[in-house]
Amino acid sequence: MFLGPLCLLTFLAIVRDSPWMHPARLLACCCHVYGVLLYFVTASLQHNIHCRPEPLYFWGYYVGCNLPWLLVPAVLGWRSARAMAGAAEARKFK
Repeated sequence: MFLGPLCLLTFLAIVRDSPWMHPARLLACCCHVYGVLLYFVTASLQHNIHCRPEPLYFWGYYVGCNLPWLLVPAVLGWRSARAMAGAAEARKFK
């Protein structure tokens, strides 16, 4: 319910080069990664990952369509965490 507005605020922060860009992006990325991992875990625990037995359906739909939703936010979140750590380190030595 809050992820859509959070992503919109993150987009606006990125476009405006706001100092809140990295915290907002890190929070949105953590929510996305959590959602995908929750989907993978619950589907795996049900032992009914896919309703059709073809391997192409499993690798194409279940893995292929959901993997970008895990990898892209993980990379962007990592970049934001590094940027925030670098800013905190630079602030410490001032």
